[in-house]
Amino acid sequence: MNLPLIESETVAIKRAKKLKGSPLLTGDLHLAIHSLGLAILSEGETRIENLSRSSLIEDLLHSLQDLGYSQSEVEGHLLLEGGKAPKTISDAIEIHHEVILFVLGGILAAHNCVTPVQLSPISISRWAQDCFEKLFTIKMIAETPEGIRSFQVTGLRSDWRKALEADTYLGKIGLLYFHLAAKKNLRLSLQAIGPDCLEKMIAQFEGGLSVRKGQATEQDELSRRMARLKKNTSNQEEASEYILRADQALQPQFIKLSNDVGMASIYALAATVIPGSDLILEDVLLNSSRNGFISALRRMGADIEVQGRKEKFGEVYGTLRVKTAELLGRRFASENMESMREEIPLLILAAAFAEGETIIRDIAFLRTYHTDLLSSMIQSLKSVGLEIGEVEDGLVIRGRAEFDGSNYDSMGWPMLGFAYQILAMRSHGSSTLVGTEAMDRLYPGLRENLLSVSEA
Repeated sequence: MNLPLIESETVAIKRAKKLKGSPLLTGDLHLAIHSLGLAILSEGETRIENLSRSSLIEDLLHSLQDLGYSQSEVEGHLLLEGGKAPKTISDAIEIHHEVILFVLGGILAAHNCVTPVQLSPISISRWAQDCFEKLFTIKMIAETPEGIRSFQVTGLRSDWRKALEADTYLGKIGLLYFHLAAKKNLRLSLQAIGPDCLEKMIAQFEGGLSVRKGQATEQDELSRRMARLKKNTSNQEEASEYILRADQALQPQFIKLSNDVGMASIYALAATVIPGSDLILEDVLLNSSRNGFISALRRMGADIEVQGRKEKFGEVYGTLRVKTAELLGRRFASENMESMREEIPLLILAAAFAEGETIIRDIAFLRTYHTDLLSSMIQSLKSVGLEIGEVEDGLVIRGRAEFDGSNYDSMGWPMLGFAYQILAMRSHGSSTLVGTEAMDRLYPGLRENLLSVSEA
C-alpha cells in the first residue's frame, strides 16, 4: 500500500473575534507513543487511559497488532499485552511520525525482526532518516520516485554514536528502546534537556534507567570541569550520565496520560493573538522537554498563568489560563529548539505578530522534508506583507499588527496547517486553507473546535 503524498481538501476560514471557554483536550501524543512502546516491552498487561485517538496512534496500534501484540478496550481504557518478541510479517509497517520510527526501529533491531518498514517523505524528514541510518543497520527494499522508502532494520551499528551527534533527541530514543528490548546494559553521557517524557515513563514502568545531571563519567575530571565552565558561559545543557541496567525488567502499569502540550500550544497561540480571548486548558503536560513553545510564548510576553500544578510519577502537569497579550520579538536558537521542534511553525507565527525583531536559528531540518517547508512558510508570509529574511539555518522576522486574508497550503504538515488557521482567524476578510486532512489525522476535531470556541 502506497502512502498518500497529496492533501487536497480546502476550507474557508473567516476572522474570529475572540476565544472563550475550556476546550476539550486529549492525551499527549508523545506520552501515548512511549506508553505503547514500553507496554509491549513489559511483562504483562498495561492499561492506558486518555489515549489520543489521533490517526498516528490508531496506525501504531494496528502495527502492534500485526506484530502480535494483543489489545482490547474496557471502559474507555486500552489494554495492551506485552512481554514477547514481535512477529516477522511480510507486509510493510507504515510510519508517519519520527518518534514512532525510532521507537519501533529500536524494538525491531533488538529482536532481529526483519518486518519491512515504509516511510513517507511528507512526515519523515531526510534529517531524521539520516540519523536513523547512523544508528541502525538497514537493508533497503525499494524507493519510489516520490521518495517513499521501504527497508528492513537489521541491527544496531557499531558506530552508533554518530547518530547522537546528528540528532541527540531522536538518537537517544532509538538507543534506549534498542537496549530495553534487547535487555542489554547501556552507559553514556549526553547533553540533553531532561528528564524528558521517555525517561520519566521508563521510571513509571519501573525500568532500570538512572540519569545523573552533570556526571559524565566518560570524561576525566579536567574535562568535566571544562564542561561545567562552558555551561556557565553558554546556554547549553550540562552533560548527564545515562545508565540503563538490563537486569531490571519493565513492569506493566496503569497509565493515565496528561493532556497534549502540542494541542494546548495551538490554543495558547490563538488565544494570545486574537483580541479579547480567555481560555482555560486543563491538565496539560508541563515536561520541560515538551513545553518549549509554551515557555517561548511566555518569554515573548504572553499572558499564560499556570494554575493547579500537579505531579504524578515525577511528571508535571497543570491547568493553563491564557489571555490575549502583546508579544515582543526575541532570539531563539539550538538551546530552545529541541523542546519545541514540532511547534516551530507556531513560533514563526508568534513572531509574525510580535513587536520588533525575532531571530530563529538552527531549524534547517525543516528544509529536509518532501519539500522545503521553511522556504514555503517564508514565501506564504511574505505574500501577506510580513517583513521576513531567510538565512541558511533560520530566519529573521519583523512583526506587524494586522494581516489580510490569503490562500494557504499546509504542505501535508499538520502544525504548519494550524499556524495558517490561526493566521486566517486573525486576518481581515476570508482565507482558504488546503491540506486539512493532515491536521485532522494529527488532532481529530481540533480544527473545528478551534472555530467553535471563537466568535465570528
